[in-house]
Amino acid sequence: MLKRKFRISKKEDIATILKNGQVIEEDNFKLFFLKNNLQITRFGILIKKNVYKKAVSRNKFKRVASEILRLNIDRFKVGYDILILLTNALELDELTFKTLQPKILSLFKKSGILI
Repeated sequence: MLKRKFRISKKEDIATILKNGQVIEEDNFKLFFLKNNLQITRFGILIKKNVYKKAVSRNKFKRVASEILRLNIDRFKVGYDILILLTNALELDELTFKTLQPKILSLFKKSGILI
């Protein structure tokens, strides 16, 4: 799990990023990012209920994505607020670290945030 200082928790911050941030789309994901005036990069993970009806599946995606971010936290540029949005459901057997890591990291490479 990401440390609290690396998480975006306020609804106002999330709304600002969704409204003003740049968007990168790939496969089933959208990446929203916006410069912040902090010395850290903060992350948020969003999944709508209509993507996965069961909370177990939504939470599994959040846990795996959070772990991917935690392990690669030193590879991100400093000073961004980043939201990962899952737009379409993946098969449940695709909600693993091995399958999600290349997909999520390719989004970051495409955006230029990954060093």
